[in-house]
Amino acid sequence: MTPELATLKIKALLHDPPEKALILMQGESHEARSKEYIKALLGTDRDFKPEAVKEADQIASGADRYALYEQFAIRFLENPEVKHSLSGKPYSLGTMSASILEPNKNNVLQAIQEIKKDYNDDIVKIYYALWRELQDRIRNEEQGNEKLGALWSLLPADTRIPDHSIWEHRHVVSGLAGAFDCSQEVSLFHFTLAPVQEFIAAARKTQDLWAGSYLLSYLSWQAMKVICEELGPDAIIFPDLYAQPIVDDWLNKEKGLIKVQVGDLSIPTLPNRFVAFLPTNRVEDLAQKAINAVQEEFLKVGEYAIRKLIEALKGKYNEAHLNETAENQLKNFLELYWASVPLPPIKSKEFRKEFEKFFEGTLIWDDEEKNKILEAFEKSGYALNVGSGYGRLYALLEQVTGSRKALRQFAQVEEGGYRCSLIPRLASLTPKSNATPSEMREFWHQVAKESNNEIRANERLSAVSLAKRFFPEYLKGKAGLIRQDVRFPSTSEVAVARFKCEVIREALSDEKLRKATQDYANVVQQLIKGVAFRAQTLPKIQNSLKADFQTFARIDGQYLFPEAFDEEALKEEGNVNLEKRKEALQALHNLIEVAKKAGINPPQKYYAILLLDGDNMGKWLSGENAPLFKEALHSKIINEITNSDKEVWKELVDKNPKNYRRPQAPSQHIAISRALNNYALKIVRALVEEKYLGKLIYAGGDDVLALVTLDDALPLARDLRAAFSGNFAKEAWEADWANDSGFVQTPNGELLSTLGVKASASVGIAVAHHTHPLQQVLAAARQAEKFAKEKLGRDALGIQILKRSGEELEIGAKWRYDDVDTVEALSEFINGIQQSLLSPKFVVDFQDEALFLPANAVLPELSRLYGRHTANDEKRKDEIQKLWEEIKKFVEAYLKNHKAPEEIDALAQLFSGMVFLAKGGRE
Repeated sequence: MTPELATLKIKALLHDPPEKALILMQGESHEARSKEYIKALLGTDRDFKPEAVKEADQIASGADRYALYEQFAIRFLENPEVKHSLSGKPYSLGTMSASILEPNKNNVLQAIQEIKKDYNDDIVKIYYALWRELQDRIRNEEQGNEKLGALWSLLPADTRIPDHSIWEHRHVVSGLAGAFDCSQEVSLFHFTLAPVQEFIAAARKTQDLWAGSYLLSYLSWQAMKVICEELGPDAIIFPDLYAQPIVDDWLNKEKGLIKVQVGDLSIPTLPNRFVAFLPTNRVEDLAQKAINAVQEEFLKVGEYAIRKLIEALKGKYNEAHLNETAENQLKNFLELYWASVPLPPIKSKEFRKEFEKFFEGTLIWDDEEKNKILEAFEKSGYALNVGSGYGRLYALLEQVTGSRKALRQFAQVEEGGYRCSLIPRLASLTPKSNATPSEMREFWHQVAKESNNEIRANERLSAVSLAKRFFPEYLKGKAGLIRQDVRFPSTSEVAVARFKCEVIREALSDEKLRKATQDYANVVQQLIKGVAFRAQTLPKIQNSLKADFQTFARIDGQYLFPEAFDEEALKEEGNVNLEKRKEALQALHNLIEVAKKAGINPPQKYYAILLLDGDNMGKWLSGENAPLFKEALHSKIINEITNSDKEVWKELVDKNPKNYRRPQAPSQHIAISRALNNYALKIVRALVEEKYLGKLIYAGGDDVLALVTLDDALPLARDLRAAFSGNFAKEAWEADWANDSGFVQTPNGELLSTLGVKASASVGIAVAHHTHPLQQVLAAARQAEKFAKEKLGRDALGIQILKRSGEELEIGAKWRYDDVDTVEALSEFINGIQQSLLSPKFVVDFQDEALFLPANAVLPELSRLYGRHTANDEKRKDEIQKLWEEIKKFVEAYLKNHKAPEEIDALAQLFSGMVFLAKGGRE
């Protein structure tokens, strides 16, 4: 970025002061404030609003705001209300007085002066700091009782339409201004990287899942970085790059920002696509640079992995053959697509007619509701501009992108020979072109032996899979992004986590259990040496460990099962002391027996993979799910319009409006992305790894993948779903369906916007034995999520249970039926089975009859069966009755929505699945 462009973007970012909402109609010009701030940074306020900034501001305002009559106005200090960007729900900011004006002006000025001081006259650094650091610096300057704190992020750009913040508006203006300054014309640009699902799902270890998703996120950043370097991070509209850890790391290391607190870099959060404003005359050039950046970095990762392979082979094989094969695969694996749509340079007063003509044959204009809104804008006396057509331009961009992807891109690559263990459509690397089976075995045996357990003896990998396997090491070494070893718990470790957690807790006060635990840990350490410690335990256990239990916690979960001590199995591990085998097995038996006496159940053999995916995300991005037109308006404005003589506006805010939705705008895209960022970066990990016994694999915003213990799978799924839409309680840090504000307040007081209560998500859970092939379990989780979306109609939970016997059970339900919380009801049922209040035979009998029961006979029959199969214990009578009331309430609500025989059978299957979970997979 040139200093000249940085100067322009500084003026764009400060064309409105951050506190604009507070000073409007208070007797002071907000432009005067902007000039003061610009002069503090640049030394002059001359030409404080260049033509490129004016043009950008007009377009951004045309897209983000409604052209209301001037008679409609809001004095914000007297009516401090904002609207949730995506749900339209009002959110009160409490009470405000004019006394906050001067202190907050001083806070902003002080923060700007500090930026100037810290970065001297380096204009480019000042721009980056203004974009990334200003909001945090303002909050840090606050003192006394006039603090706005978390409310700074909510201050609106327009007090009459307070559904988008000043920060989002300045983002759009700066992005557009930068593009206009480089060209007289601007284009909306879309870049996509594929394949996604195949690459992530190709996994034999839990670490593979993380590596695949992180590598895609990392490569996507390489493309985005090209745009950020040339035009600044605010040129990208979706995803919003503000406070993204990988972007903050770049700002810190490469741009020299000193006040950026880099967040958790181990979570892959960037999507495989982005939308940006680019100068039209540079679209092809920047697109090609982005493609080159991705391909070059992927090749570097692959080359690093091949070097590690060659080092392991110690010169025994043909390096030239390996390098050539690897290069061919790496160069042709990724699919990179881009498309662009120009913003038409229309200045005519007859904007709609000219706009339609410009895109004749490509845009459809028969949308009555959208046209009615544009008509209202025109009748307000304001000239429309291209911003008013942003939603239609984005829809066209999606169409063009879809058409481009449908063409695909093919390269003639011969992939004969042995198949890759992770991606079977690719060939595995071979020692030579015509290698025999015995030569292949010898080749990969050597690799496995020398790879420090990164590659297993029975694996055969392609160059692409090898790149994925060594990518964590590449990140730590060459890329320098991850500062510690990236290790993930095995599926066995996840399965036994509850047992480990309870043993460590009870052993603090139970001397016999403490000794049994330490004896077991010591002898297993002698038996298997370093092999048992190649994974790690779950974060919740690790973070609460006492020194006495470090060794026990670090032993991989598979060694809490007797079959792991089979002599042949141990020999395959290598580096074992078989003389300690029987002693270790006896120590394990002793530990489990002592634990039983302490009230701890044996280790569970089943675990869960949880996959969450936002519902209808395409409709959110396209604006189909946008709030109603009137819901974006300040409540006072709605009343004023209703009582005015402006008929065209009155129709739009009528008590029974048609489907008049808020026009899609860049600020909506930023709001969606920021909500997803908040969810992924600030909420998901705290739930998965701190509240529950789980391990987060990735959180891409609208999708989450995590490993979790059997006991925690359902409550974690419920909390993740509720937090996705902001139905969350601060105090208990759990689901609260009554909270419909769309904001989540963290325990430390941070206020996070979410997608809001009109958004929903579906979850698929796969329950499997800890030795079940990981790829199959992940496929089952995806099938469960598909079941929730397609069979249950979205906003639902699907579960696939893969029993060791080979039987598979597919079950699920909506998250709520009326006011009944499904997971809460099912959890009560599970607890009743575990506490022996109810016999599992209750479910067996119900299953036998379910298909033959009419809906109106279900509850009477369940009542009869419940009486037969409950505990005959007078002391527990109240508990038994309470459990029945919970079951009855759930079934009644369920039957209002599901009356068909197959749906009643599905209910019986659902209860059967809960019995399996209650028993921890022990049947």
